[in-house]
Amino acid sequence: MRQTALLLAATGFALGVLQAMAAMVLSAGGDGWNAPIQVSLLAIMVIPALGISWTYRHQELGHTLAILVVLAAIGLDIFAAVQTTGELAFFRRAVRESRQLTVVWGGLWLLWQAAAVAHLLQFRSAQTAD
Repeated sequence: MRQTALLLAATGFALGVLQAMAAMVLSAGGDGWNAPIQVSLLAIMVIPALGISWTYRHQELGHTLAILVVLAAIGLDIFAAVQTTGELAFFRRAVRESRQLTVVWGGLWLLWQAAAVAHLLQFRSAQTAD
């Protein structure tokens, strides 16, 4: 079980790094849309916890981690939205000049969050089935 947790945490870390790399390009060295780099760097720490929570999904630890990951995702979404409202011109430029990369970053961002919510809902459906 420990090896699985480490493997899933490493996979989550790699996903976070990939997302952060895409965000670095979108930030254009600080002269572009910076919200993605800020939240992606934090997500590098959060996404591995999702993998660990999946490994321990039949224990209270897994449920607690899943709740924390979803709460972190909500907080990061709010932070990204607030930051982006202050950078609308840079956001528009990123979409215009790097549409594919913006979609890739957004897809990676939504992927781990959808997985976290689905994982948390599994706990809920398992509890109602008991």
